[in-house]
Amino acid sequence: MTVLRHFAQAISIIFFLTTFLAVLGQASFRYLFNMPVGWAVEVAINSFLIGSWWTICWQVALREHVTFDVVYEILPERGRALCRCVGGLITGALLLAAVPGSLKYVEVMNRITTGVLKLPLSWVYWIFTLFLVVLALRFILDAVRAIASLTTAERSA
Repeated sequence: MTVLRHFAQAISIIFFLTTFLAVLGQASFRYLFNMPVGWAVEVAINSFLIGSWWTICWQVALREHVTFDVVYEILPERGRALCRCVGGLITGALLLAAVPGSLKYVEVMNRITTGVLKLPLSWVYWIFTLFLVVLALRFILDAVRAIASLTTAERSA
């Protein structure tokens, strides 16, 4: 698992480094050489977009996502596990339900190209479909772990 985590981190770093270098290149060409280039803006925006979704997919722990934990924090451990189970299954199902629409959108974006580099926009937006699937599976896995913790707690009680 550590190798996969390092791989995901390396990909995130590459995307954000690409963003930084594109912004630096754009500023250099525009202000030092008085030759603005459009490709640098496209590279910066697209690499930032893809890098952000990639990082959210693989690097951000579920507990670090936005949550409403006012009630969750006062529940006993069994109640928390039950909330994680129900919430994870519902969230996972909703994310998976959004996948077909996301795939249709990516298919439509395949017909449209970026302004300067003329790359299909589907190359930019595919990451959102991956995000939906990966995050759904992570929530469902967390729900399964919560169920396992509930059954383990019942057996030991």
